[in-house]
Order: sequence, then structure tokens, then C-alpha cells
Amino acid sequence: MNWHISCVNSYMKLYIISNRLPVKVTKEDETFVFSRSEGGLATGLDSLQISYEKHWIGWPGICVDNEESKEEITFRLEGINFHPVFLSEIQIKNYYEGYSNSTIWPLCHYFFVYTLYRNSFWQSYQEVNQLFCDAICRVIRPGDKVWIQDYQLMLLPGMLRKVYPDLNIGYFHHIPFPSYELFRILLERAEILKGLLGADFIAFHTHDYMRHFISAVERVLRIDFKLDEAQLGNRVVRTDALPMGINYGLYHNASSRPEVRRAIDRTRKFFGNHKLILSVDRLDYSKGILHRLWGFAAFLECHPEYCGKVTLAMVIVPSRDHVDSYAELKTKIDEEIGSINGQYSTMDWTPVCYFYHGFSFEELVAMYYIADVALVTPLRDGMNLVAKEYVASKNNNLGVLILSEMAGAAIEMTDALLINPNDTEEIKQAICRALEMPEQEQLKRLQHMQKIISVQTVNKWAADFVSEWSDTCRKNEQLRKKRISAGIIGAIKMKYNQAKQRLILLDYDGTLASLKTRPENAKPTPELIATLQKLVSDPANHVVVNSGRDHFTLEKWLGNLPIAMAAEHGAFYKENGIWHKNINKAEWSSGLVSILKLFVEKTPRSHLEVKETALAWHYRESDAWLGALRAQQLINVLVNICIQQKLQIIQGDKVVEIKSPDYNKGSEVRRQLEKKHYDFIIAMGDDTTDEDMFKALPVNAVTIKVGYVSEAASYNMPSQTEVLPFLQILANKKDMKQPIGENVKTSLKGGIRFFQRLVKNKIVKMSNLNYGVVGNCRTAALISEKGSIDWLCFPDFDSPSIFASLLDRERGGSFGFDVTEDYHISQSYVPHTNILSTSFSSKEGEFVVLDYMPYYRSCENAHYLPAELYRYVRWIKGKPRFKVNYVPAPNYAQGKVIHNVTSEFIESYCSSDNKDRQYLYSSLPLQNIEQKKEIILEKDEFFLLSYNEKVIPVDIEREKIEYCRTLVYWLNWTNRTKRYFLYNDVIERSMLVLKLMSYYNGAVLAALTTSLPESVGEVRNWDYRFCWLRDASMSIETLFQIGHIGAARRFMKFIQSTFVSKHESYQIMYGIRGERQLTEIILEHLSGYKNSKPVRIGNDAYHQKQNDSFGYLMDLIYQYYRLMPGTLDEIEDMWEMVKSILSTVMEDWKKPDKGIWEIRGESRHFVSSKVMCWVALDRGAKIASMLNKYGYSERWQKEADKVWQDVMTYGWKEELQSFSQTYDNMAMDSSLLLMEPYGFIAADDIRYHKTVKAVKKALLHKGLMYRYNSEDDFGLPSSAFTICTFWLIRALFVIGEKEEARCLFDDVLTYSNHLGLFSEDIDFNTKEQLGNFPQAYSHLALVNTAILFAEENKRLAFIRP
Repeated sequence: MNWHISCVNSYMKLYIISNRLPVKVTKEDETFVFSRSEGGLATGLDSLQISYEKHWIGWPGICVDNEESKEEITFRLEGINFHPVFLSEIQIKNYYEGYSNSTIWPLCHYFFVYTLYRNSFWQSYQEVNQLFCDAICRVIRPGDKVWIQDYQLMLLPGMLRKVYPDLNIGYFHHIPFPSYELFRILLERAEILKGLLGADFIAFHTHDYMRHFISAVERVLRIDFKLDEAQLGNRVVRTDALPMGINYGLYHNASSRPEVRRAIDRTRKFFGNHKLILSVDRLDYSKGILHRLWGFAAFLECHPEYCGKVTLAMVIVPSRDHVDSYAELKTKIDEEIGSINGQYSTMDWTPVCYFYHGFSFEELVAMYYIADVALVTPLRDGMNLVAKEYVASKNNNLGVLILSEMAGAAIEMTDALLINPNDTEEIKQAICRALEMPEQEQLKRLQHMQKIISVQTVNKWAADFVSEWSDTCRKNEQLRKKRISAGIIGAIKMKYNQAKQRLILLDYDGTLASLKTRPENAKPTPELIATLQKLVSDPANHVVVNSGRDHFTLEKWLGNLPIAMAAEHGAFYKENGIWHKNINKAEWSSGLVSILKLFVEKTPRSHLEVKETALAWHYRESDAWLGALRAQQLINVLVNICIQQKLQIIQGDKVVEIKSPDYNKGSEVRRQLEKKHYDFIIAMGDDTTDEDMFKALPVNAVTIKVGYVSEAASYNMPSQTEVLPFLQILANKKDMKQPIGENVKTSLKGGIRFFQRLVKNKIVKMSNLNYGVVGNCRTAALISEKGSIDWLCFPDFDSPSIFASLLDRERGGSFGFDVTEDYHISQSYVPHTNILSTSFSSKEGEFVVLDYMPYYRSCENAHYLPAELYRYVRWIKGKPRFKVNYVPAPNYAQGKVIHNVTSEFIESYCSSDNKDRQYLYSSLPLQNIEQKKEIILEKDEFFLLSYNEKVIPVDIEREKIEYCRTLVYWLNWTNRTKRYFLYNDVIERSMLVLKLMSYYNGAVLAALTTSLPESVGEVRNWDYRFCWLRDASMSIETLFQIGHIGAARRFMKFIQSTFVSKHESYQIMYGIRGERQLTEIILEHLSGYKNSKPVRIGNDAYHQKQNDSFGYLMDLIYQYYRLMPGTLDEIEDMWEMVKSILSTVMEDWKKPDKGIWEIRGESRHFVSSKVMCWVALDRGAKIASMLNKYGYSERWQKEADKVWQDVMTYGWKEELQSFSQTYDNMAMDSSLLLMEPYGFIAADDIRYHKTVKAVKKALLHKGLMYRYNSEDDFGLPSSAFTICTFWLIRALFVIGEKEEARCLFDDVLTYSNHLGLFSEDIDFNTKEQLGNFPQAYSHLALVNTAILFAEENKRLAFIRP
């Protein structure tokens, strides 16, 4: 979902998330009874006045197992905007009673002795937090807000942040947050803190709790807070103290209500004329109930005059008394009350009146009203609203509040008698003082407290939270605008390329090099040196490293580079290889140095750096809290000395520096600008000292702050790790002989996530297969950048098309939206999903079309993947207008299309085949769609295209549910995908494409289309909607490596069921259901893509012999054996398959075949086929050894050795100093590059080095690779084969040409379509994508190549740990 879509507030919702809904569901006589809770939180949030519609998500208080009951409860609750999260009894036991209340609760209340740890508790806590996350994802929409309540859901903010990076999330912690020394005991402390930091705004009742939280974050996660906020990536997290109040008016005015007056009269009559001390609490060890009783007993003992005159009303609300510690506490309370009453009771007086039950609101207020003293003495309490309720209930009558200083309320209610609840003596004295307090003093204290709590109500608390939270969200929105993005990088790169004189100013520590705990360890990496060398090698560049470092270190590390440098904040500068000094060496006073040395002694792990012109006290390694304290103390001590000595104090990142004020980084900038005029200036820095550099630059300079956002810098780059990739993009300057604006490439997302797009030349207009793909592992649709569905087969990938305008604009059929020319249309994927978003905007309005096919888990081992496509039309603003262009052409447009418009749907079918029908459902008038009438959009609408007539009602609410389920499926899928530091966006998108091309039974398609030509106007047009052994094995191998073992398991089952069980012989390819006969037919009536005939369905290559296929398959089986322990029958079934495959290989490897490129002419002895036969035998021998089948292992290894020798004898050509394509020719072939990655030859073998260079020389043309340079059935190839270029990049990398490989890879990425997708081929000149699309081959090679750069040259084949 695009969280940048804005919509009016009336459509926005505030979701309040709490462990329990403010309603209790019970079952009476087989009927569910719903009773509303009137707790303080519910009351406060109900009265919250905001423009958002309020919804509540939580557990309904009842465990139900059957789906009917869940549906009934859900239906009833959703009518009042309550959304239940159903929990099982075991989840309640482990998550709620367990981790929440047996681990977190006692720890936060400083009762460590009661803290209980069990692994099942933590697992359940994670599980339930994820359930809440899933529940929110089902209902959330763009612009909505989520407010999470309390300690039971501390992981939830982080979980939601992963799903929706820009979601507005608030969190309130209702219980104490313990000090760091106690919190650090928690085993999962880091996970808890990371979860909480997923929120934008985190609030507590008191500043103490807030301070403890900040301290824990700084010490556990080493994340620095600046006062009340920390920056995480491109957002800030802010924290504050907001004491929660009560509904003051409800309690204060209650005594005037008749029912309360009657309750007051009854209560007075019950207690008589005794002085009444009231204690109200639920049963909990944190409430100090026993200490209260001990204090009261001590009072009676010391003040016998009060015996018979004062009564303690002890109200205890039952809570968790089935838990051992609580049951034990109740027993002790019972015994203590019995002891007091036994010792002091008389015939007409009982000292303690004990009520072990709750009271109605009227009865409770009556007790508050008549009580002379309220004894509220918790040992630890987040807030304690009883104290506030007691004071509020007083209306022209008196009373005294005795309050624990350990309660959060004590901060506001300072006119109460504040006591230490652990001190029995102090409790005793406070009771006596309260009973003897003059009436005037009582009244004065009550009025002061009432004045405070009447303002700080629960309504104000809620409003203040939302206001502060909104401010934080607005700030984050501004920060996101400064965040350097792919578009911004593209614009910077364009200015850079156009400039003739460039000034590049770079800070060192924290910018070019990561910050180290010891500064001397921040040495430049070889990659950094190479990048700086490349920048300075451009004569248009003047590179300046502007640092606070001493000039000796800079010279040592960077002196060999022909760059300019400034050291010690401009005190020294190097130009033309010579260092110059702006000021003389400072003579530091002994007093100043002594102070700094003293602070080094007082602060463990801090140290003093003495430079020629500056002193720097570093405390990066010190404890976070102590370091910050000492830094402030040091600055306070140094202020007067530095003023006297005319020195400047600079507080940087974990450093305090003293220097002359005469020079700074800004002065160096001014010196550079005075010397020369530059038409492009860029500056990058991370510290406060770099602000001087930014401020000294002209307004048109590109200024980038690394880390925290700066007011002075134009842009923000959140992480230092993004700097080097960004500079490499600048350094990789394209051929400037091209006209400006041609093939401008934008790359990287945020400096590191390379997601490049080609900006088309304004003169050469071309279709670059700019299609997005949506699907559900059953079928898929290609949707153009204008939002038109131009290719869709129903119900399966290989079924006849119903939209095929991709292959014939006139006849093929499509489904799109016609808008006027003033509409701007843009397209992107919902992040981390296969849901496509196409945005239409103009002055008259804006809307977004979200396209997806439902796909989600329906039960433990099954998925819901109907032949359906949803088009959710999201209204954004204004009154946008469009016409629906719905023109189906079923059965490859081989007949007349018949429409039947009913009240429910538009039914369509083809006269040549009336069995296959399509049904279009919509919330828009169907007649208007069919007649192409103009539609004015004023709210959200939907379309559902289905292969089947629906038997349940179809409406927009169902669409929303399907959307959320599908969204969650894809987010969970990508979450299981291994993440990479570099190129992660590219890898993730390719993985999502590969997943889409995996049929649900395990088969993998080569591509989703048929007959897209390898070159426009030529006849190399094939149907790729089948499962090739080679392509599928390589795709699954890639999915396997990235973490999706389920795909490998399904593919293996497909292999076993299709290739072994049914037939004795193998084919190179099969239908996606295992079909063997794939007869090729030409559809003469279709004109083809760009008039490139013929259009083919089926593929006659199925009967070819391609010996290389077995190698790819056996390599995958070998990995599977190693990594996937199976059951005995699975292992034995696969062993039979291995024997069968290798029996074929042993017989066929000596024979010619059609090769990897499926030559349709005469069979040849292809070197790549022989190599892959060796792979098959080699892997088979290894598998046999694993299974102790040594006879097979020896036989197959011996045969593998024969193959190896055969290739070396006949494949290597001395006259070429390279391997060749076949035994009998001298041609080059890209597939020769695969000899190394599959282990046939070592990367350092000179023969491989020479082969790589020979292949590159013969086949690399204009940055792209030919497959081969020999003629085939159709002549010489005329387009580049995308996968071959990736193979070359890998080969260059492994032979040591890493920089060339990286540059070539970055170039190829720019040739993708607008969404990062690749087809099979690319035109050498125009870089237009050609061939079937998207191509599994291309994307699997892209992933494997990207991983080289992201993860230190890990080859795809499994390597035993």
C-alpha cells in the first residue's frame, strides 16, 4: 500500500490497540452477552475530539474455538467499530498470564523476586503480538493512525514498522518503566526496545519512566537520544511524559445524582459515626496492601484512643488469585486482617471491614465521598487513578489523601500526605496526622489538588498525546522529504555530468569512514581509496577532504592521493602536495590540559587527543549516560577558561573539542570558493562541525548531512554506509560524448539500494516493455505503465489469453482506463509485494488503481489462489473522470466475443469456445462500463475479474479483506527472504518475480508470455509458458539460496511425480502440470508484437535432446540432499531418480545435442553440454558417497573424469588460447563462462582467465553480450541475451576484475523497465527490452550477480559448512 497517498480526514481512522477491548463478551445459555467497560482509558478515548473515525482492536475477553462463534462475535463488535483478536486459552496462559504478567509486570514494578522466565512465555508473546499485527494489517488504510496501549504489546510497533515504514504509530506505557539496572536483567531487552522504537511517539506517565527508557535505549542499543528524541534512519522517535487523568466531572458531580445520594446514605448507615479510612485496590503485590495493614495495626497500637472510633474499609478487587504468588498474598492479607480484628475488635466495632469483591460505580463513589482518609500506598504504581478519583469525588466535603511517593500520581498531587510505602512507621504517623488535620488545611489541600486534576483530565491526556504524536509525525514527514532518494540521486547525477568544474567537499570521520570507538582504527578501506582515486582522476573534479583530524593522520592515510585536504577544522590545508598552516601551533595552558586529563581519569574508556591546534576529549567508548554527564560537566568547567583564553568549545558526536575560533570548516570552504568558480558543488558531513561547511556554501550547492538531519543541509543520508555507494555512482561517469539527456541513469535508493531506471531519450520514443506483473502462482497479468491489462491467461499460466493486446493491438483485447491527456500517470509496486499501484492525477482529481490477484494461506498446508484479478480504485481527491476500456478477447481472440450484462456481472465468452467464461463484477454501474460511459469518481470503487461465477456476495468490503490477506502474504514472504546490505531492492524485486513464475505445484515457468520476439521483425518468437529443466533448476536454486526452501521442496515433488513416476525417459521441458506433448501451433490471425510474426503457442523444442539440463538439475538435487533432510521414503525416491538421470547421462554424454540455446538445426558436440554432464556425474558421485553407495560413487566419478578429460582435449583450442563453443568450431559462446561457477575449472586457472577474456572480446558489444557468434538456423543473433551479460560480470569478478564488473553491472541495471523488470533480450543500440517477459533466466542471474557484490563472492552452488 502506498502510504504517501493522502486522503481527506473523514476517511481516516484512528485504531486504538490494547490487550483487551473495552467490552466484555460472556456466554450465557448459549447466547453471547456484550457488556461495555467504562474504564478510564475507554472513557478518555471515547471523548477524544479528533477528525479521525475511532476504531478499537483487542481481545474480546472470551476464548472461542469454532469459526461460527468467532464470526458472530466479530459481526456484533464490528458494528460498533470494535475488531476482535481471538486468542486461545494456551495463548492467554503464556502470553498474558505468562510473559506479560509473570515476567514484565513484576520486573517493571521492581519485584524481581517474582519474575518468572520460560521460553514458552516469550514465544507466545511474540506470536500474539504478530496476531495483533496481522489484525491491524487487515483493516489499515493509507493515512490511518495506530495508537498502541501498554506493556502487553511492546513488540507490535516494530512489527508494524516493518510492514508499513511510513505508518503513524503511537505508544503509551501505562506501568512504570524500570531503571536500566533492573531492565538489563530481562533476557529479551534488546528485542523489547527495538519493538517500542517502531513507534513515532512513546509516552509515559512520569519523567522518571521516560528517563529510564532513554537510558535503557542508549545503553542496550547504543542509540543516542538528543534530549527527548532519537533519529532512526529517516525518522525520529520522540518520547515524553504525559500523566493520565480521570473523567473529573463524572466523579466530582456524582454526589448530586439521586442513585449516588442513596448509596451515600446506605454507606454512612453501614459504617456509623466512625472515622472512615478507605483503601481500594485490586489484589496485587505491587499495591502494598500488607504494608498498609501493618501501618494501620501500628497506628492502633500506638493510639489506643482511636480504638472504636476509626474503621479501615479494605476493598480488594479479585485479580489472578489462581496464580500462586497472588493466592499466597491473599492468604497473608486474610491472616493479617484476622489478626488485627482478633486483637482489637469489640462487640460493636470491627477495626477492618474487609470486602473481597468489586463495587458498582455508585457504591464506590459513595465510599470516596464519606471517607475521611484515603490510604493509597502502592509500593510501585504507574499512575494510580484511585487517588485522583477520591479527591475528585469530594464536593463541598472534607477528606485527606495519604499517597505513596512511589505512585506516578504523587508528582501532580503534592498536597497529599506523601509517604514511603515501605516505612510502616511513616504510614502510622500519616494516619494520625490525617485524622487530626484541621478542616481548613484539609479544604486547602483538596482545592489545590482538585485544581490540578480538574485540568489534567483523561480527555486532556488523550488530546495531548494525539497532539504531540501528530507533531512528531509532521516532523517525520518533513524529514522524509529531505531523505535522499533515487530521484534526487538521479538529479544530482545529471547536474554532475553536465558540470565542467566541480568542487567535492567531504568530511572524513562519520562520512567517508565509519565512526570507530578508537579513532585510530578508522582507516580508509581499499574501496574508499579506489573511489576517491576515480573521482580525482576526472580533470573536472577538485576533491577536498575537509576534516577535524590532525594533518599527520590524514597525510598517512590519504597522502598518496592527488587530492586537497584540510585538517583540524581548517587550521591546516594541503594544496598541490604541500601542507600549509593557517595558525601557529597552540601552546595549551597547564590548567586546561589538567582539567581534560582529570576528566579522562573520571570517565572510564575516555581519552584525550592532542593535536597541534586543538584538544579533543573523546568518550565514544564510555557508558552512554556517564559520557553525556561528564561532557556537560566538562563544558561547564571549561567555559570561563576558554572565554579568557579566546578559545572555542565544540561539542560533536561523542567528542568535546577546544580550538581557536579563527578557523573552521567553513573558512576552508570560503578559501576554496575564492580561488575558482565552480558550476557544481557538493558537500557531505555528519557532525555539528560540518554545519559551518554547509552554511558557507552558496544556496545552489548540494549539501548532504549524514546521520541526523540538519537544518543547514539540503538533504539527509541516514546511514554512513550509504556514502560510498553514492560516491561510486558519481564516479562512474558515463561517456560525455553522448548528448546531454540521453540515457540519463538514476540509481540507488537512498545511496545504497540500487533500483535504476532508464530515462528515455526525448527523440527516440520506444516501448521498453514497461509492464508491471501481478499474479498468484496460478496465472499472471501484464499491466502497462498506463494501467491497461494487455496480457492475461485464464485460469492458468498456459491457458488461452483473454487479453492479448501485447500481441495484437487491434484484436488482442485489453482492460484499462481512458483519461484525458492532462493526467499524469505513474506506476510502482506496493513495497515488498506483488501488488501493483498505478496513480492517475490531474488538476481535476486523483485516484490510484491497486491491482492484485488474491493469494494467501487458507489452512496450514494450502493456499487460496483463485483465477481472479482485483482492481481496487482508490479515490484520493477531487472529482477525477475516466472511461473503463473493458475489451476481453477470449481464446486468443479466435472468434466473436459475446457479452451478457446482468444485474451482478458482465459475462463474456468466445464464439469459438463457449465453455471458458469470464465474469466482471464491479461497484460501478455495469452498463456504464459496457457502454464506455464517462465515470466521475467520488469514492473508492472496485472491479473483480473472475474465471468462475461467484457464489457469495461480492462487494468492496470483501475486496478490502482480500487485499489485506494478499498484502500480508507477500509481506510475510519477503520477510522470509534473506536481506542484503547492497542491491537489496533489486534482489527482492527479482525474487518476487521468480516467485510469481512458480506454479503452485512446484513447476517453474521460463517466462509469462509467448512470442515476444528476440528482435523486432524477426521470427525468433517462442512460447515460454512451460517448465524447462534447466531454467527451473536454476530458478529454484536461487530461491533456495535466498531462504525459500518450500519452493525447492515443491519443485522436487514435481520432478519426482512428473519425470520419474510416469515415464522412463526425460525431456528438456514439460507443461506446468507435467504434460509431455507441447505441440507448436501458429496463430495466423494475430499480428504479433510490433508486427513480428508468427505468434506461437506450444513449443516443438520439447522433443530436443539437451544434455546440459541434467547438470543443472543434479546440482540442485545435490544441494537439496545436503540442506533438506527428508524422510526415508523421500530420500529413497530421490535416489531412484538420481540413478535414472545418471544412467541417461552415462549413455548420452558422448552424443551431440541441441545445446543450451536449443539450436533447431543439426546436433553438435557443445562444450557447455559436456561440462554440465560432468556436473551431473560429479554431483551424483557426491550424493552416492553421502548415502554410502560407494560402488555408484566410484563408477560415476570415473565417468566424470572421462568427461573432464574429453573437454580438455577437444574443447580447448590452442590456436584460440580459449575453450570454444563446440568441439568442431572456433566460435565463442557465453555459456563457456559457466565452467567455473559449477566447479569444472578453478577461477585461478589460466585457461579460464583466457577464456573469459576471449569470450568478452568476441561477444561484448556496447556493454551487452551476444549468446554466441556462430550462425544458427536463423542466421547470426542480432540482440543481446540478458543473462549472458550477468554471466560475464560474474566471470570478471572471480578473475579479479571487480571494478569493471561492478561498473558493468550498474550499467545493466539501468536497462530494466520502469519497475526493475527484465525480459530475455536487449537491443544493443536502443537498449529496448525484447523477448519474452519477464524472464526467469534474466532475474535469477541478476540475483546471483548482485549477491557477489553484496556478500563477498558467494557462488550459487552449495558449499558445505
